[in-house]
Amino acid sequence: MDHRLNDSLQELPPLMWSRPDQPAIERPGLAAPEGKLRLSANESPYSPIPAVLERMQLACTRVNRYPDITGSALRASLADRLGVGAEQIVIGSGSSELIHALVAAFGADGAEIIVPYPSFPMYTASASLTDAQVVRVPVAADGAVDLQAMADGITDATRLIFICNPNNPTGGFHSADALSEFLAQIPPRVCVALDEAYWELTDAFVNGAPDSMGLVRQYPNVIVLRTFSKFYGLAGVRMGYAVTCCASVAERLGAARMGAMPNVIALEAASACLDHFDAYMERAREAARERSRVTTAARALGYDIYPTQTNFYCFPFAPGPQPFLEAGLLVRGGDSIQFPGHVRVSFGTPEDNDRVLAVLRAHAPLQAQPAL
Repeated sequence: MDHRLNDSLQELPPLMWSRPDQPAIERPGLAAPEGKLRLSANESPYSPIPAVLERMQLACTRVNRYPDITGSALRASLADRLGVGAEQIVIGSGSSELIHALVAAFGADGAEIIVPYPSFPMYTASASLTDAQVVRVPVAADGAVDLQAMADGITDATRLIFICNPNNPTGGFHSADALSEFLAQIPPRVCVALDEAYWELTDAFVNGAPDSMGLVRQYPNVIVLRTFSKFYGLAGVRMGYAVTCCASVAERLGAARMGAMPNVIALEAASACLDHFDAYMERAREAARERSRVTTAARALGYDIYPTQTNFYCFPFAPGPQPFLEAGLLVRGGDSIQFPGHVRVSFGTPEDNDRVLAVLRAHAPLQAQPAL
């Protein structure tokens, strides 16, 4: 039977779904097999704090009613915390939905979309559903987005640039000052999407450094994307948001979502997280300390760990994911992160991380082995 499907759908990479021929260890959207620990999806290893769980349970009693489609209460809370107007905020089902909306808004008529590579594959996947042309720019040697190369790649056809900061899968990060220098080179007609899914896990955030809200105020072509999936550990309920320069841009981005609704539980959970922000800040400090402990130990074993400001780390590892799988650990292999020869490992609890380090010790580079 000829289903007349869009041919571009056949070219989409497996993101949150799987193919029958794809190994189980490369299926990021599936639950870990029994007895295996999933350290492949960059999730928080911890459940929401009790106060947030309580609010989510109460929200379950209201799921017979449609939600506030604009998420007005959540947007007001976000606006207060971020120092912007609520009319500048658009919410979505995770930041991934907002990536789709941005591509839909800017990717028509053969427009060029510049993306870093390797990076979050949703940029390319979304663009493949439009007439947009994707221009891939390799990341810098330290794993951060090569900002100057991105700027140099702009042509008359460029309409949208994605900056994944910190970058997934490498973890590299640029400060607000570095981003400002980059943005000063970008023509106002080109929209720059700063994808900051991991912002609240960076040392800059934990230490109170300036964030990108100042960039939104300074550069009208900037849109910042964030999510409640990582820092707040709400990956399973799907809630993200975008911050734009003004209400008119927000309205157009919201229209590109085609009237999609948030869900009642996600709205309540996100609002509750903001009400208990201090508890999550303590988690962020603990995560930063654990990140330093683990990456220091891995480097001491001889591994070339990319500098990371996220809840994962990436490094060359010739054996691939198999040794981790044999130890009951699911990690992401190079092919699934567009980075052959590497693996990406999510941080878990300290006990989880020690299990990873045990695998790394067993396969450490020869120069890192202790003398006999």
